[in-house]
Amino acid sequence: MQIKYFILLFFSLFLIIPIACTVEAPELPLTKEERKVIDSIYIAEKKVLRRELDSLCDLRFNGFVERAVDSIIKERRIEIEKLLNRE
Repeated sequence: MQIKYFILLFFSLFLIIPIACTVEAPELPLTKEERKVIDSIYIAEKKVLRRELDSLCDLRFNGFVERAVDSIIKERRIEIEKLLNRE
C-alpha cells in the first residue's frame, strides 16, 4: 500500500516540478528613483571601465601593429618571390 502512495507521489512530483519551474515571476516596473540610482551606478562604472579598457588597448596596440606589419611584409615577400620566379 505504501509503495502505491510512493509511486503516486513520485509521478505527481515528476509532473508538477517542470510546471512550477517554467512559471516566470511578473516583472515589476522600476520607480523613477530606482532608475536614477541605476543610471548613476551605470555611468560611474562606465567611466571606470572605459579608462581600464583604454589603458589595456594602449598597452596591446603596439604588439598588434607589429604582428600585422610582419604579416603584411611576409605576404609581400612571398608575392615578390612568386613574381621573380615566374620570369
